Amino acid sequence: MVALLVYVVLKGLESTVVRALQLQGARHPVDGINPISACNLFFFALVVVGTSLVLADRSTLQRQLPLLHRRQWQLLALDMLAGSLLGPLGSFMAIEALAVIEKTLVFSLVLPASALLSWLWLGEPLPRRFWLTTVVIGLGLGLASLGSGVPRGMDRLSGLAWGGVGVAGFSCSAVTARRLNRDGLGIGLTTGLPSLLAALLFLLIGLVLYGPGHFMHLQLWWVAGVIGLYAITVVLGSECSLRLCYRRFSVATVAIVGSLSLAVSVVSAAVVLAEPLRMPVLLGSGLVLLGVMLAVRAAPIAAASSAASSSGAATLRTDG
Repeated sequence: MVALLVYVVLKGLESTVVRALQLQGARHPVDGINPISACNLFFFALVVVGTSLVLADRSTLQRQLPLLHRRQWQLLALDMLAGSLLGPLGSFMAIEALAVIEKTLVFSLVLPASALLSWLWLGEPLPRRFWLTTVVIGLGLGLASLGSGVPRGMDRLSGLAWGGVGVAGFSCSAVTARRLNRDGLGIGLTTGLPSLLAALLFLLIGLVLYGPGHFMHLQLWWVAGVIGLYAITVVLGSECSLRLCYRRFSVATVAIVGSLSLAVSVVSAAVVLAEPLRMPVLLGSGLVLLGVMLAVRAAPIAAASSAASSSGAATLRTDG
């Protein structure tokens, strides 16, 4: 129960922590630039996750890597592009333009989107009450958006567009992870190694856009916030606690209780970031939470188990 509670809290705090780091960086610019960017934030997070999973699963990785065939390499590449690049990047950019509460609600669309993509790509049946769930989540998003207090404008449209990119990335990653899991590939190969490769790409992008100094301004708050608070505590902590949960509870139980992280996101954004909790936001959040719980309760256990066993870096790949 402690591990389950830790997972819900850490998963729910992720977006709030990222937004707090962005604001802290804006207050302490280096050479006129916010030292917190998607490049260095996800570089360190992916290095921590990738290194941990590769070391933990190194024997399986060494055995399976030489046996991969072309289709599996293609799936691994698509999974890395979707789940370790586009998903996190879309999430980070969405937080810059949207309130954390609204961004969190937008990413609840990952559930119905991944189910629909699984139906189209893998031929898996849609969960029971799928369309009801989708409608309920959509109504909740619309209602919460009306009371978010975020000004309507190009910045907000950009945030919603980036949110769409993130939702598409995480949804695609959920399907590719399921395909790779069918082949019995280990977590070091499906998540650890791709995370390290994605970290390298974020490093190269950061060097091109900002220069090497962008990764070398290691003030105490930066180290504690990016490496300690986010990469180790939130990302790796939620992943480890999730795996402990699956040892004691069914996938369905973890999914249902884990959906409460949405409530943690809403409350933490209001307490830490002083985001307004207007009545439309509360009602919309309640509808989205209802839709999420309907989705996980209606999902076939076999399909859920398949997805869970290849969850990988959960906080980076299942944002929402």
